[in-house]
Amino acid sequence: DAAMARGTRIHLWLQRACEAGAMPPGTGAEHAEAAAVFANPAHAAVFHPAPGVPAYDEAPLIHRLDDARNTRLLGVADRLLIGPDKVTVIDYKTNRVRAEDLPELAAHYTPQMRAYGDALAAAFPGRRVELVLLFTHPPGGLAVTVA
Repeated sequence: DAAMARGTRIHLWLQRACEAGAMPPGTGAEHAEAAAVFANPAHAAVFHPAPGVPAYDEAPLIHRLDDARNTRLLGVADRLLIGPDKVTVIDYKTNRVRAEDLPELAAHYTPQMRAYGDALAAAFPGRRVELVLLFTHPPGGLAVTVA
């Protein structure tokens, strides 16, 4: 569907920008949206992490639940920052949403983000885990930390 294709293109532009350390040249609405998010100083820590903080794009996450069926949860983090004291997982969301609707939409994604958090807490014991939804719309993007 068109919304999914749009989201995939924005994700790819952000991934390419992260790999290059700068927004690659391009055209179109998706490029413009990704470029505005990448250039926003409010998101500098996401796209330009501090020295010594490795960053990974499209990082696979696997977590085994402690349940009777030994269930495994699989996911892919759009961006993962691994600092000495904190691990941050960022999930890009490309929904076209009004700012006043963000809390409700963030609540919708909370179970997914908490599953990512559980996987990272198990992989990096003793480090604080921060869960961030980075909405690419409204223009310039808006980061929402999930509790």
